Amino acid sequence: MAVECVGATARMVIESWGVAVIEPDADFIADEARNVTSQFGEDGLVGALFAHIGATAKTCFEVGAHDGAWFSNSKALRDQGWSALLIEADDNKFQALQRFAGPNVRCVHEKVGGNDLDRLLGAWLPDGGDVDFGVIDVYGQDYWLWKNMERFQPRAILVEFSPEDDPEPPDENCSLSDYKHQAGFSAIVELGRAKGYVPLVRTVCNVLFCRQDAWRPPLVQERIVLKFDGSNGKPCFPLTDHA
Repeated sequence: MAVECVGATARMVIESWGVAVIEPDADFIADEARNVTSQFGEDGLVGALFAHIGATAKTCFEVGAHDGAWFSNSKALRDQGWSALLIEADDNKFQALQRFAGPNVRCVHEKVGGNDLDRLLGAWLPDGGDVDFGVIDVYGQDYWLWKNMERFQPRAILVEFSPEDDPEPPDENCSLSDYKHQAGFSAIVELGRAKGYVPLVRTVCNVLFCRQDAWRPPLVQERIVLKFDGSNGKPCFPLTDHA
């Protein structure tokens, strides 16, 4: 269901989520912002990207996974059978998160830092291989967690940034977890480009990136069918507003 098909109200909702195009050829992705469990339309953005580039192993991780459902940016994929590594530090949230644990979903109770993501992903995927999608949503240390990932480079990744002004990255040893100690939009985009990613679209507090070797602009004829209507096995997420 393309945004144009649901009228001005949907457009106003999407604009309220702060959805904006960064890479001009990714405009078709921005049009598909919608929520299943995400907060600012990220479910639709991620779904539109993978409808275009395809998935390899259908694997994902989410650090800062909360209870596995509340504003989750991976649950829509997990509901489609993707395997996932879900990481949460808070005791109460992790207790709720464990209800999603199973053969395809590993839940880890840990406060991450340094190169912990490479370590945890390596334990989950000891034979290596591509990770299709990752989410880093931990407030203060998003920048450094991604910067320190070297072994694993997901084909696409969603990284949170501070919507307050445009601050530089915090000190790597900063333990405070609030927006005052989180990197801003420019710093996150610059880091992504340095790591070989194309910043595609943003919401009010997240940037969706695609690894350069996985991204390709859609052909003219593809733009006609990339209006996200759920046909040909493509997921179709309902437009909802959690804000």
